[in-house]
Amino acid sequence: MSLAAFTGSVALSNSEIESTGVTYSFNLRFTSTVTAGGKIVIRFPSDFVDQFSVTGCTAVSGFSSTGALTCSYISSVRLLTLSSGFPTDDFTEIQFDVMGVTNP
Repeated sequence: MSLAAFTGSVALSNSEIESTGVTYSFNLRFTSTVTAGGKIVIRFPSDFVDQFSVTGCTAVSGFSSTGALTCSYISSVRLLTLSSGFPTDDFTEIQFDVMGVTNP
């Protein structure tokens, strides 16, 4: 397993405290090429103490196609995993949305 360094940004559809059903938009730019066929794992900060279920993940750009992605969220450890939709070629930038988050 290799880890890729990246820069990025996260935008929120609603930044109100304890707001439910919020969409988080991630834009990740990797400092080196990411090998095709991998997965992305993101751990939410410990401030996210309320357990919630991610209702969906959507590819915006940089994936093999736009639309629904396979993702899972384990609320007890705040771990989001995206495991589908990645390009068949190596890539350096992706954008995706995660829906259903409850703000801390």
